[in-house]
Amino acid sequence: MWLRNMINNIRDRNLAQAIKIRYGTAPTEPSSKQLELIKLAVDAVVRQKRPLSDEVVAEIVYRYCPGAGHYGYHGLDNADLITLLMLAIKR
Repeated sequence: MWLRNMINNIRDRNLAQAIKIRYGTAPTEPSSKQLELIKLAVDAVVRQKRPLSDEVVAEIVYRYCPGAGHYGYHGLDNADLITLLMLAIKR
């Protein structure tokens, strides 16, 4: 159980970092609550069998992270966000 929690925490940190870089969120975004809301919204899209595109993810991130688009993290690695999201919502 502790190993699963540790893996989930690492995934969440990686996902939060990828969101921050890709969508230019504030340094404190996404918070754990914002990240959970983003994951739930992505999960809803997947359950509805709608395509999970960058535009859909961007819409979700901008909905829950008001600082999105106002910050830049140039030169940082941007991991495959869709893959991270799929891992984060995997049950």
